[in-house]
Amino acid sequence: MTEVEKENFHRLLGDNIRREREQANLKQDTLAARIGLSRASIINIEKGRQAPPVYLIWEISKVLAVPIQKLFPTQEPDLCQTKPLLALDDKVMKSLEKHFEPSETSMENVKNFLLSATFR
Repeated sequence: MTEVEKENFHRLLGDNIRREREQANLKQDTLAARIGLSRASIINIEKGRQAPPVYLIWEISKVLAVPIQKLFPTQEPDLCQTKPLLALDDKVMKSLEKHFEPSETSMENVKNFLLSATFR
């Protein structure tokens, strides 16, 4: 699994956790207290910025009273539309390297921009 696929997986997992938490009428503070985390951790998990270990996903599923499978994404984590865009990104990066002599930092900034545009 690529880094982009991992990020997308965790974003989808977080979306599912948020949706189930809201359906259970629980606030982030309440869920956090019941599983021994801070509200900030719940926010980061729901936004896909923090990758929770499996045992924590299990605890979340118990508190929300849903099967753990319901929290995991049901689609491929790479999403079918990202593959062509990522291939295009590789072409753009190679073209930039060929025609310019960009610094590592500027190439990293271009790459991050292209990756962020992939999911919009």
